[in-house]
Amino acid sequence: MAAGLAVAAMAALGLPALPAAASPSAPPTPANLTVKAKYGGVQVSWSKVPGRVVTYSVSSTPAGKGCTTIAKSCFIAITDATPWQFSVTASSGSGTSAPSSLSAHYLHRVVLIVAGQSNATGWESYSTDPTTGKDYLAAPYTNGADSQDQIVWAPWDVLKAHSTHPVALDTPQIRGTTKHPKFIFGPEIGLARQLWADKALPVTIIKAAYPGSWMASWDPSDPTLDVQTGTGLFSGMVALVKKTMEADAAQG
Repeated sequence: MAAGLAVAAMAALGLPALPAAASPSAPPTPANLTVKAKYGGVQVSWSKVPGRVVTYSVSSTPAGKGCTTIAKSCFIAITDATPWQFSVTASSGSGTSAPSSLSAHYLHRVVLIVAGQSNATGWESYSTDPTTGKDYLAAPYTNGADSQDQIVWAPWDVLKAHSTHPVALDTPQIRGTTKHPKFIFGPEIGLARQLWADKALPVTIIKAAYPGSWMASWDPSDPTLDVQTGTGLFSGMVALVKKTMEADAAQG
């Protein structure tokens, strides 16, 4: 009781109250922010703030994308062509750090899928015209697409010469046998070059065509690709698209 009265008397006399314990400072700003392309989005990473448990919050410019985590990275799904930038803050009970500098603009890449039967294959579209000798994969027919674009094709239609990783647009595709190859190309060449001429737009082309196929060959409910009979092509195409996008992301 006496102690209580003494404290009350100090307050009544206007004496200063005892100082509160000093609060620890807010966490430092997370360093080394990186943004890497992944299949379906980006992985945002940073260096962990040492010596304490904090919550990290990633935000975007323009607003709309982000995450909150106690880890030192997070995946953010992206399905549009907005030029996103990201920053991260660290928070604890004592406050929130200043945001990190914005990351560079996240660069998107357009993926085009060329699917169908022999017309999509380019069955009789020879790289070098057998009559005139003109090479359609060489200048003056080329433009920036030939050096900036990439293409991957399935082994269903271009025998003995499928590409397992994206290659340059003007890489010859081979039909026939190893002893009697025929270098061909499909509608993807003209499509890519026109997109470049119109917008200087780099693309990755995924070519999944099978000569003589019909609608039933592309039934989405058929999960098994059979290249001998040309069935299950839809599931095979989806697998090829995912593999190619993962390869693109690994290249940044």
